[in-house]
Amino acid sequence: MRIFIRSLTDYSNQLLCGKWIDISGCENGNDVKGLIDEYLVNREKITGEVHEEFAIHEYLNFPDLGEYPDFDEMNEVISLSHEYNISPFVVKGFIDHGCSPKTFDDAFIGISESEECFAEEYIKNTFDLWQLDSKNSDTTIQNPTDYIDYERVARDIFVNDFFSVECNAGIVVFRRLGSKG
Repeated sequence: MRIFIRSLTDYSNQLLCGKWIDISGCENGNDVKGLIDEYLVNREKITGEVHEEFAIHEYLNFPDLGEYPDFDEMNEVISLSHEYNISPFVVKGFIDHGCSPKTFDDAFIGISESEECFAEEYIKNTFDLWQLDSKNSDTTIQNPTDYIDYERVARDIFVNDFFSVECNAGIVVFRRLGSKG
């Protein structure tokens, strides 16, 4: 995970210089801000001018939080990605879905291969399909799950109850908890 930063003083002086900073070892947004501040101090030593403002012009293997990122949001993205051992893109996707980072723990369900695979597991774990009353039926259902269209179930439950964010392993499933706040 890297970011490309540029001092706005250099930019204003038409100096096209900047630096790629490795942020993969950062535990939170404050660590990233510290690396940026270190770069700005070094630019002051080199140019003799004050370098207080910066812009992030590029993100590599980290979600784009804009040129002038909110370090509280960056802190949440980094902290949650470390805590859950998931990609920062998943956390950013969660936030972009209108969810507060404070609700991540309550909403996080887990990783699944697909929405359809999640729907199948959800149905099997939620409903006891093997306890059908076959005494009141002329036929015995050997495997009730054979009669369920999991693609349609997935479509239904991901409309109101759940949402997903894509990741390398498939999808990360979250429970819808309500509005951001």
